[in-house]
Amino acid sequence: MNIPVLINEIESLPVGLQQQVADYVLFLKLKYRREKADEAEEAFDFTEEELGELDRRWDEYEAAPDAAANTDQLKSWVKAKYGS
Repeated sequence: MNIPVLINEIESLPVGLQQQVADYVLFLKLKYRREKADEAEEAFDFTEEELGELDRRWDEYEAAPDAAANTDQLKSWVKAKYGS
């Protein structure tokens, strides 16, 4: 899938789902860094912007933990969108 098509697909989602996509992309980025890091400390070499975003999202979660999607909801959404 090319980038413009992917961006259009994401933009067509409701804002709540767009946030979930952003969270998943951040998760994948962190997972990739950890897998590719030669040393443990390199795996968590975040920029100030990324650290700020993680802090913001954690604060958001702590303020309303019931609003967060659980894994079953995410799996259902992915299956509905892309098939099993």
